[in-house]
Amino acid sequence: MILPVQTHRPGRPPQPRAETPIYILTAVAEANVLTLTFDQPVILSGTPAFTTDIGGRTAVSAVRTALDEVAITFNGSVAGTNMVNLPFRDPAIRNAAGGYVTGNMYIL
Repeated sequence: MILPVQTHRPGRPPQPRAETPIYILTAVAEANVLTLTFDQPVILSGTPAFTTDIGGRTAVSAVRTALDEVAITFNGSVAGTNMVNLPFRDPAIRNAAGGYVTGNMYIL
């Protein structure tokens, strides 16, 4: 008697990967651009809704300048900013495990 070859192991269903948070290591604000460096590679999808403590400044575009770095361009100068406000689970910056930038603000 020939037994069929088992291609699937019964048992526990596959577990999703745990989301790991993304931390900001450094932030540099020069002219209209805020450059953020993270503790790990990130995926950029769209423009983050980050704001600064300088009123009336909104992000208009963003580019990933390195695997772990994003440059966000604002509608006016952000030079001299002291704080970056991070919305809860902003979908624009994620990591490979699905994690988000953590915290609600970053002090420069």
